[in-house]
Amino acid sequence: WRHFFSIEEPEATAEQETSQPDALQALAEALDAIDKRVSAIETRLGEAEEAVSDVQEDVDTVKEVVDTEDFARLVGNLPELVKNFSKLNSKVTQLPDKKFSKGKKGFNFL
Repeated sequence: WRHFFSIEEPEATAEQETSQPDALQALAEALDAIDKRVSAIETRLGEAEEAVSDVQEDVDTVKEVVDTEDFARLVGNLPELVKNFSKLNSKVTQLPDKKFSKGKKGFNFL
């Protein structure tokens, strides 16, 4: 129908053909960047899961120890234990007085 009105064929189809490979290239680059980011996130997620499992094992071990009757008895007797250890500490670490002039006797043998 364009030749009836002497209208030239548009050359936009050539631009669309050249822009499509550019768009495909941009999409390919974006997809590659997203793939790299996803792989990095998966790596960090794996490391985090390992760390969480290690911590969970430690928490379970502590939980087993704390939930015993012996530990409950120890916690109940803690104030008395601290008092007794402070008495022991004061007796063991008591230093002699440094007052040498007190009760000084002279030399009486001449």
